[in-house]
Amino acid sequence: MSTKNPAYQFLESYNPEAVVDLNEFVNAYAHHLLLESNTYKFPIVLDKVFDRYDLSVYELPLPGQRGAVTEDFQILVNSSDRSQVRLYSKAHELVEMLIAAVLAIDPPWLTENQVQELIDKKENWCEIGAAEILMPMQFFSLFIADAPFSLQTAKSVAQGSGLSLIAVIRRMLETGTRSSALVIWRYAHKSKELALSNAGQMTLGREFEPRKKLRVYRVYKSPTLKGHIKKHKSVEMDTTIGIAFQTEGTTLVRGYDYLEIYDDSGFYYTESMPVRYTDEPMVWSLIFFDEQADEQYLISNGVG
Repeated sequence: MSTKNPAYQFLESYNPEAVVDLNEFVNAYAHHLLLESNTYKFPIVLDKVFDRYDLSVYELPLPGQRGAVTEDFQILVNSSDRSQVRLYSKAHELVEMLIAAVLAIDPPWLTENQVQELIDKKENWCEIGAAEILMPMQFFSLFIADAPFSLQTAKSVAQGSGLSLIAVIRRMLETGTRSSALVIWRYAHKSKELALSNAGQMTLGREFEPRKKLRVYRVYKSPTLKGHIKKHKSVEMDTTIGIAFQTEGTTLVRGYDYLEIYDDSGFYYTESMPVRYTDEPMVWSLIFFDEQADEQYLISNGVG
């Protein structure tokens, strides 16, 4: 058994005193790597982990893949990806090594169902572990504690750490500091309208077709936000979200919008910015559902 897989050392030293929680287990592995590599502070220097365990990392073309781990534990990442994506892929592959080690060793304190979940939901667990490696919650939450909870803060952290903006925003949401959500909007028809249009049934004998709207495409919520945000719900183009969609560059647009996407319809403070994903224009909105939003709005507009 090769000792170059850092997960073997972790599994040998991991002695749970109670029933193992998979989330705690994966996070404990992340902490182990960082402590052993003397890089347990944010921003994380991932190269220290690779140096500590003598792991080789290569960036080369990997059509259709973000990354991979070879049988002799060399980490490969797709050289065609952006630097932020490559960084996340490297951390992702470190968690792949943990799952490989679990399958090889079959530790007695993991149940058969837990091992199967690691296999079935491998990508999810790798994503959780990668986030904890690159942004350990204990230090990440302290790092942003004194900064406004905003898209501007996320942009500053992303630029300073080399991480992707969406990874930083999602991590900020996971701190539970604010009852908020990141909503990704796409300019599209409803799925039913699109199906009818593709089938040639939309016109119903006349030259008419419902217009596209900005619709909820994807949602990431903070754990403190208990309500439900409805997918495919739309907003009008005269909202700050719509204005952001029509704005060039990465300008932030802030304000209150009447939204019917949440369990309780009403006016909610939003921060929105235009983005392009696979060359498709979209909007990212940080939407706030707590009482602090009023104060945040005044501060962002230079009042108070």
